[in-house]
Amino acid sequence: MRRILATVILTLTSLVLALCMAEGVARVMHSRTRAAQYGCNRLPDGTPLAERAWASRFLVPWPLPGVRHGFAPMARWKFCYPAGRQPYLDSGGCVSYATGPHGYRGPEGLWHKPEGRCRILIIGDSVSFGIGVPTDSLYSRHLERRLRRNRPNLDVVNMGVIGYLASEGVVVLVQQGLRRSPDLVVWQLHINDLIAMEGWGPQPMRLGLPDSWRKSLRLIWLIEHRLALTRHTREMNGKYGEKADPVITDQRTEDFVRAANWAGKVLFNNALSCVAVLYPYPDFLGGRYPFMGLHRIFETECRKAGIIPVDLLPHLRRLSQDKLWVDASDNHPSAQGHRIMADVLYQVIADHFGPGLERLQPR
Repeated sequence: MRRILATVILTLTSLVLALCMAEGVARVMHSRTRAAQYGCNRLPDGTPLAERAWASRFLVPWPLPGVRHGFAPMARWKFCYPAGRQPYLDSGGCVSYATGPHGYRGPEGLWHKPEGRCRILIIGDSVSFGIGVPTDSLYSRHLERRLRRNRPNLDVVNMGVIGYLASEGVVVLVQQGLRRSPDLVVWQLHINDLIAMEGWGPQPMRLGLPDSWRKSLRLIWLIEHRLALTRHTREMNGKYGEKADPVITDQRTEDFVRAANWAGKVLFNNALSCVAVLYPYPDFLGGRYPFMGLHRIFETECRKAGIIPVDLLPHLRRLSQDKLWVDASDNHPSAQGHRIMADVLYQVIADHFGPGLERLQPR
């Protein structure tokens, strides 16, 4: 009897110790996850900025209808990932941003193109703006350096702004971009320009335990989080997998179709060539991809509008999350992702217009 009791006590003690160790590991993992999830904007001197304070300080209303906002000229700030591991982040896990005299990131060049120079204009969203990467690592900068090997008098002007949808990019092209006399336009799009992504995240999965347990025990939070993510991935891959290959659409899809049609008319009327590049939804690159139908819509509408479509999905498909994402909490492309984008764009541009853009009609 004593032997059985000792065995029971030893088993229970071992179980309690194992659960305590698991709780300790979960607390470490949870704290890292929370740190990554709650990265923040900061002033250059390191002062934290709440989201609303950042927006009121650095975002300005667009002067004409059709665009929600732009960036303030000559703005300076940082965004910090406390658990960030990218080698280009500073000691605080931060990347610095700076806008030029017209509110765009990176070298803007002269507003009016100097005579004899060739200019490529990029319109796009946060991918072009380059969330999470330094200015010199943007795909626009990589593309400029490669093209200058055969065309030294070439500039790439990046007019990408965080949060822009497809139609807003076309408005920027019409209201400002054309005045910069581009010889070629690169229209960068994200798959969320074709469908709203707000409802695609994993829904909370409850284990039926008291909330007090959930608040005090990180192990429960971690298990629920992992189960929710696993269930979400299984449901999305099962319901919207490549074998079924559905065409999932919403209001943004229609907006993109209208924007592509409008862009085609603007480009035709101004004798401009355009390359449109689509960045895929990065959360599903490692498994069955649910938005192939939208990629077909992108290619079809671009060709109808006389725009050269470039789909990045085949080029990013097998990259792991830790290499492609800026951070565990931020699926914007890392510096490696930007370099891949630049290489793909360079090849497409060289194939259509020549390595030195010698087949491009000058303006």
